[in-house]
Amino acid sequence: MSSRISLIQHPFFRSRIFRQRWLRHVVFWTLYVTFYALVGGGYSFAELGQAFSAELILLPLKILVVYLTLYWLIPKQMLEGKMVLFFLGALGLIVGSAFGQRALIYYVLYPIQYPGLPYGEFVNTVQIVRYGLTILSVLVLTSGIKIVQYWYQDQQTAKAMVKAKLEAELKFLKAQIHPHFLFNTLNNLYALTLKKSDRAPEVVLRLSELVNYMLYEASASGVPLSKEIETIHNYIALERIRYRDNLDIYFQTSGDIGQAQIAPLLLLPFVENSFKHGVSDEVADKWISLNLNLNFPHLVFKVENSRSRPNGERREKDYAGGIGLKNVKRRLELLYPDRYELKIKEEPDSYFISLSIDLSEPARVLADISVLDMED
Repeated sequence: MSSRISLIQHPFFRSRIFRQRWLRHVVFWTLYVTFYALVGGGYSFAELGQAFSAELILLPLKILVVYLTLYWLIPKQMLEGKMVLFFLGALGLIVGSAFGQRALIYYVLYPIQYPGLPYGEFVNTVQIVRYGLTILSVLVLTSGIKIVQYWYQDQQTAKAMVKAKLEAELKFLKAQIHPHFLFNTLNNLYALTLKKSDRAPEVVLRLSELVNYMLYEASASGVPLSKEIETIHNYIALERIRYRDNLDIYFQTSGDIGQAQIAPLLLLPFVENSFKHGVSDEVADKWISLNLNLNFPHLVFKVENSRSRPNGERREKDYAGGIGLKNVKRRLELLYPDRYELKIKEEPDSYFISLSIDLSEPARVLADISVLDMED
């Protein structure tokens, strides 16, 4: 839907000149009078002039009927579901207009164009029906344009509401990630200060770099992949300070990292999750393996870590569905629809995650999301 350009979206109709409402109406009625005068006129200039005169005399009545339909019947009756009143009103306008056109032609046009000639009876059923069909045709045309305009406005409003909803949802997801991350890191810093460790200042410095990234740089829709990797390195450095030699960490990157962009804070939750569950006190041999490979545009990020055997169903559910992982899954659905694959494999002593993303296009821009994309 978003890839199609409707007639209303054509540059001509969106230009500053055409956006002048009165000018659009003048252009429409000028074309209308010209068309029907050419169709109803004869083969001589005199007959063509008579046809133009007839259309100009009837024009005020037609304008009145059309605008009563567009700005009263359609918005006040049809759009509010009062269909019986709408059809009765439309029928009344058509019949009244037919007799009104007959009166204008009989008492104004004929005396001007055919003075002294007999005009026949005023009530001429064939002529009145023909006038009614004429006004019906212009009502169908103008009402169709107006209804399409209402539909387009509704679509734009709905699209704006969807965009606002998705923006609010993404901000909420990021807001959940930030406190979760900061809570874990501040706990680490607290433990070091209790021990009066000399490494506490380093933790503060690393933490300040991470907070700067989250507050200022991560607000963009996309960041260099190298920046996301640097953030992961900072996070790992903080955890190394905490666990020292009690944890084996392996992080390898390969490929041309410099040319890729990625949505910010998309990979870090997987790393957080591996530390949260892979280095708990219940695990004797603690280890984490991270591997990132970019064969542009295909990014593959693998995370594997040791794990304790879960005690009961609640522990298993908490392990596989932490706040960070739930959020990142939803963000993947919003930002990389049909362009990612997430695999999770659980073994008795290990937990494995593999994320594949197609980075050939930037993260989805919310302005491109149409109403039809929202199915939930």
